[in-house]
Amino acid sequence: MVVDMIYKGKFLFWDNEVVQGTIIMENGKILEVHGPSYKVESDVILDYSMQPEIMALPGVIDMHVHFRGFNLSYREDEYTGTRGAAKGGVTTVVEMPNTDPKMDNITTVLRKIKEYEKKSFIDYAVYAAVPDSLEKLNDLLENWSHIMGFKIFPNDYSNPHLKNLLKGAYEKDLLVVLHAEDPNLIKEVDSPGERWKTRSIEAAISAIDKIYELATPNPPRMHLAHASSLEEVIEAKRLGYTVETIPHYFLLTSEIEKEMGAFAKVNPPLRSYPIAKALLEAVSKGTVDSIASDHAPYSIEEKNAPFIEAPSGVPGVEITLPIMLTMVNWGLLTIPQVARLTSINPASILKLERVGKIASNYLANIVLVNMKTEGIITADEFECKSKYTPFEGFKYKGKPILTILHGDVIYDGEHFIRPSYTLNISKLRREC
Repeated sequence: MVVDMIYKGKFLFWDNEVVQGTIIMENGKILEVHGPSYKVESDVILDYSMQPEIMALPGVIDMHVHFRGFNLSYREDEYTGTRGAAKGGVTTVVEMPNTDPKMDNITTVLRKIKEYEKKSFIDYAVYAAVPDSLEKLNDLLENWSHIMGFKIFPNDYSNPHLKNLLKGAYEKDLLVVLHAEDPNLIKEVDSPGERWKTRSIEAAISAIDKIYELATPNPPRMHLAHASSLEEVIEAKRLGYTVETIPHYFLLTSEIEKEMGAFAKVNPPLRSYPIAKALLEAVSKGTVDSIASDHAPYSIEEKNAPFIEAPSGVPGVEITLPIMLTMVNWGLLTIPQVARLTSINPASILKLERVGKIASNYLANIVLVNMKTEGIITADEFECKSKYTPFEGFKYKGKPILTILHGDVIYDGEHFIRPSYTLNISKLRREC
């Protein structure tokens, strides 16, 4: 038998064991997984069996990116965003809907999907925004198969159609992703390093509770985006939310915002060291379900505005996996934990079928990593358009070196190669 591609070496099998073996890929899927001595022929053989520092992991599923496009393509677009993702070992992204124009209607959603079909290097899906009319909401719910779910931002809390959206999401089994900051309890300040005091944890918890209460008695599947404290995690989990966080919330503090100003300005804000430390412990203990990048790029000119006026958001899709691998080398996480946080659990939260693991009949979306490669994060080397990061100068150990999508190498450590095809993963959801 001659197959499309073979990988030989270490890999994470299913979700809990790093083994030495052979991965056979055919027609975009993992055909079979065997021991190291298994014989099969292929024109493409990736043999790392004598390099124990290299292993194969399931490709990262980043549930939270803003790849902009449309009228904001000067910040990022589907082409540059997905190339950066591929470089970072990410094989699937789900894009947030605060685009321009906003994805609060099926016409704009379908237009965005067309942009991905033309430009993307990886698999993708989109969330829809809370519409400003029942007609738009009903159109989205009728065409639910095109979206992964809905994203609720703080300025949506007073939307008169929000309760109908939550009811419709429950009926269609769509995911609802929450940015939890109660707009009645937050305000901006013109003092870098102080925003965490006026955009408090209490404001986040209030939002978590309010949206849940609005959804009662039949809440849909709900997911807390970018948790910035342990308290948010505990409250959201108590109410049945799944929970994500972002590396900058547990590895950086408000001191970085004080030092870098708007170039470290994010919402929710970076918090104090004790808060970040407690969240880091929650990540290490497995209390948090998933890790995302919240890749939210802006131009340098926009970030150079006066601090109180400058927009919030930083790029991150290229560096999430190196940061997580570094935590393995620090002894804070294990390889199975990284895979659960970045691939296995996101696939489960999104209800994806046959995605997120290295196992027979799963999509052959794989990243090879070198656990001994060391370097320093430098924004000037980003593939993405925004060349800034609050992780500037961060010393990493562990790096993606090759990314595979549907059995095609799309990034080989230097060059990008167009895949045979990409998928809108909304079509891969399990039946309810």
